Amino acid sequence: MVLLTSNDRQLLHGPLWGAMALCVALVGLLSATGLVRWRPRHQGLEHQNTLSPNTPLQATGSWWTRPGVLGVGAVLVVLLMTPVVGMQALPWVLFAALLLLFPAVLSRPGLFVTWVTALIYLPTLGAYGLWDPWETHYGEVAREILGRDDWISLWWAQDGWFWSKPILIFWIEALTVGALGLPFQPDVFPEHIEWAVRLPIVLLSMGATAATYQALRDAFSTRAGVYGALAVATAPHFLLLGHQAITDMPFVACMTIAICAWIRSMVRPAGEQDELRTWGPLQINRRAGVVALLFAVVAPQAVYWISRNLLWTRPFRLAFRWDTYLMGSAGNHGVPGNAAHQQVQSVFHSMAAQPAFQGLLLGVALAGLLWVVIRQTQVRALFMYVFYIFCGLAFLGKGIPGFALPGLIALLFLVGTGRWSMLLSGQLKVGTGIGLLCTVGLPWYVAMYTRHGVGFTDRLFVHDHINRLASGVHGDKGDVQYLVEQLGFGMFPWIGLLPAGLMLWRAWLPPQGGTSSVADSTPTDPTRAVPPTDILKLITIWCLAAFVLFSAMITKFHHYIFPMVPAGAMLCGLLLERFHTKAIGPRELVAIMVGVGLCVLGMALGWGDIRGVVPAGVLGDDWVLQQASPLWVSLGTFGLGVAALVYAARSSTGSVPAPLEGSNTGTSAMGAQQLIAMVAATGLLAFVGRDLSWATDARPHGFERFIQLFIYKYERPWPPHLDYRPILTGFAVVAGLITCAGWWSRVRPLVAPAFLSLAILISGWIMYVYIPDVSPHWSQKELVSRYYQLRQDPTEPLVAYQMNWKGENFYTGNHVAAFATLDNTRIKNWMEVHTGSRVFFVLEHHRLSGLRQLLGKRFVREVTTKRDNNHFLLVEAKL
Repeated sequence: MVLLTSNDRQLLHGPLWGAMALCVALVGLLSATGLVRWRPRHQGLEHQNTLSPNTPLQATGSWWTRPGVLGVGAVLVVLLMTPVVGMQALPWVLFAALLLLFPAVLSRPGLFVTWVTALIYLPTLGAYGLWDPWETHYGEVAREILGRDDWISLWWAQDGWFWSKPILIFWIEALTVGALGLPFQPDVFPEHIEWAVRLPIVLLSMGATAATYQALRDAFSTRAGVYGALAVATAPHFLLLGHQAITDMPFVACMTIAICAWIRSMVRPAGEQDELRTWGPLQINRRAGVVALLFAVVAPQAVYWISRNLLWTRPFRLAFRWDTYLMGSAGNHGVPGNAAHQQVQSVFHSMAAQPAFQGLLLGVALAGLLWVVIRQTQVRALFMYVFYIFCGLAFLGKGIPGFALPGLIALLFLVGTGRWSMLLSGQLKVGTGIGLLCTVGLPWYVAMYTRHGVGFTDRLFVHDHINRLASGVHGDKGDVQYLVEQLGFGMFPWIGLLPAGLMLWRAWLPPQGGTSSVADSTPTDPTRAVPPTDILKLITIWCLAAFVLFSAMITKFHHYIFPMVPAGAMLCGLLLERFHTKAIGPRELVAIMVGVGLCVLGMALGWGDIRGVVPAGVLGDDWVLQQASPLWVSLGTFGLGVAALVYAARSSTGSVPAPLEGSNTGTSAMGAQQLIAMVAATGLLAFVGRDLSWATDARPHGFERFIQLFIYKYERPWPPHLDYRPILTGFAVVAGLITCAGWWSRVRPLVAPAFLSLAILISGWIMYVYIPDVSPHWSQKELVSRYYQLRQDPTEPLVAYQMNWKGENFYTGNHVAAFATLDNTRIKNWMEVHTGSRVFFVLEHHRLSGLRQLLGKRFVREVTTKRDNNHFLLVEAKL
């Protein structure tokens, strides 16, 4: 790894080679410490997974349903079909591969959660362009990491040094792009780079849902894990930010994984020892996982820091050099708008400030922490180490909130439950935890400070942390209502259950003189650190603390409520799990999904065109609503859906244990609580559903609400030919009908799977229809692609006229003549130099008249229309 990183020349797939070297080192470390061993041939398989009796799926025993067999088949489908059908068909290839895995997930709840999440999240991952300004904004900074071959200092196109966000998102994006060997050089159009840029974000979000399942399974039951994890995965805010390559998901996903690790630590039996478990031909324990995580996160930083002061001179000789780095955009010297190239040195130039010295200290700290982890045999402590490691990653992802918010939640939990013994007895491992947090999260900040000095810390910590909190920077201003409104859209339809979910811990209190029970009716383990009630209190505190903290900030954006969403969704899933009192098999699950889908279609067909795309040339704002199907078609479709639900209800025989059996409330009291929850949910969903499915003269329209959960420019024009009122009305009405069904105890058992099915369908519609439709109007990918198709050679440049959205930079490798200011002096001088040339301009529609005035009588042709992109425009001109 040292040779790879100290080499001045970049290798194709360099990060992939580095990852392979890291794996070799890691295997050697784990083997040398005895954390991983080969299973003796005579030893049989141990620790087979067993299913909880309340598992919502049925087991199948055929050999071809094993995950390994079907997993290999799915991978082969992707590898063999993609070269044949092309990258454009990759979404369908991924969809087919995931369907191939379906038989394997029927008997494995954890795999079922991952499979459903992957089915929603993966196929359309790269099927649409990166959104301006923030996906391309961060993507351009990550591209410059590869172009400049500098993984410490960040450069931002024409704007110079980039200091407003921490490094994590840029590292994971650059690592993925580099490992896949995708183009990052100037003046090269990266046609399918969206898959690589978004992949680490999606994997983090899927990791957070998997961690949620494991934590809730350990704390409550398998069934609770399934409902809670899928509630998180299908919350629109989590879903949408899981597909946006911006900093929010790295922060929230890492924080979620950290808190879930803490939950798992608290519910493990006291004194549980870490033991070797059989995994295929290997025997491995939990310490190996913690060591691998810590080593994989910290070791590459230490190696790279050391290599900044080393130069590989062939053959296999290393020479010392003082650290210098490039100021400017790699390969774009002389391109209008770009700074001239210059090699600069750190602000602090002593030997102690050199990256190699910092890397050696980091290596020593890593070695000490690895020694501590390897010697630790308590399972509780190992989960706490994972908690601190992911807090460190969240620190790298968003800055101070990455560890401050989990720390605040932990403090409030100790205060609210009075469990100070957890801190005083050393169960929280605070000393080692601080070391892990600093070792994982602090080195980059130190390196940046030694390179750039106080300018970096003032921008990141003063301007983008303190000022956003206390005085307001950019964004909106607002009161508590500001984020409450966004929470309704960001958690639809789960928002209906949130008020009751926040009080769920009250219903989990044990009777006087008795013990609480978890959902599978097994008595609470007396050796557990905390009972289920306190876990519910922790999640509730998480939910409320995030809401209060970000509501108190002066600066507000719609997505600032996002850190609350995973906790709120967990509570909603746990509440919904209380209604699951019948055993439901795969056929019944499919019938429920189909029934709910047909009910949605029936309602939508009676309202208008369910596709929501107005044909070209059609006038009138209400064209979509004028395309309602005949009444018999709408009622017939709805009736078929009801019939499928009736079939599922009649086919569901038997029952599963009541989730709160043994609680301090009787059956009648529980029924009354469920009735109140469903009545409240119906009323709340009615208001949120109305706002989503209506369009008024005042913006935003209801169907704009979803994208406003992650965009920053809320005044951006909505494409007028997209109108989703019918299908959103269908979703809203069916959500209300499902909660109304929960008013009657006889049909209440069907509410849980039906509600979950609706949430999955809404998520699928968002990712397979809504986002691909809307994306061309928030992305410059199609325009820049059109430019590269039309130009005859590189002497026909692309000019960005009075705009600075960063899509023009990212999709050209920053090889774009940028004239962002309103003063046309520079562009006039440039046009005189290029007289007679054919050029292309990318600009906003409302600036076209200014460009025409600038060009005068020169030839001008509009290449794209507002239907192609209603915000940006591509123009061809002859100077």
